[in-house]
Amino acid sequence: QTRPGYFALGEAGPVFVENRYTDFHRYWPHHTLRALWKLSRWLDPVGVRMEFLNNQRHADLYAGDPLAPAQWSPAAIFATVMLSSPLAWAELQNLPESYFAQAAELIRTWREHRERLFACSVHPIGCEPDGASWTGFAADAGDGAGYLLVFRELSDRPEASFDLPGRLVEAAKAEVLGGDGEVRLADGAARVHIPEPLGYLFTRLAGAR
Repeated sequence: QTRPGYFALGEAGPVFVENRYTDFHRYWPHHTLRALWKLSRWLDPVGVRMEFLNNQRHADLYAGDPLAPAQWSPAAIFATVMLSSPLAWAELQNLPESYFAQAAELIRTWREHRERLFACSVHPIGCEPDGASWTGFAADAGDGAGYLLVFRELSDRPEASFDLPGRLVEAAKAEVLGGDGEVRLADGAARVHIPEPLGYLFTRLAGAR
């Protein structure tokens, strides 16, 4: 039958967006990030179900690919979908111990902030994800506070600047919650430094008071 799509039956729960598998050489983290980034212009990201996979599975199919899933850390892979309703699209018993060790801290932090994060208005910022850009999301709580989630893909620039949307222009403080790097706020913009490609930075923004 005709499927209702993204704009109907929202009360039924999150819409599962993609079926991407490493088995068929069809999954790249930046592709999933791009889908969420583009949809977030029109939909509340929590209304879509996005998958994160075992980045070590079928690594041989991606040999020589600088954007292969195995090139991303498990935490960065989770970060690509953490503003959606994320789904661990993997056989958990087959995940390597290193996956849990690297992703667990960010997942715990996400759970602590999830309720407030999901109450924010989410805006895509930066360039459309293409594997070589600076990109991300700004989550505006409407009171001068909120969150930034920024990705440095395979860009040779260690820094990028992002104009802040909505009331986030009033933010005066930035606290790093996950990832590696720093954020400097000035004149309604955020200057973000991430030292390594395929890295991410999750930051909480607060007002002056």
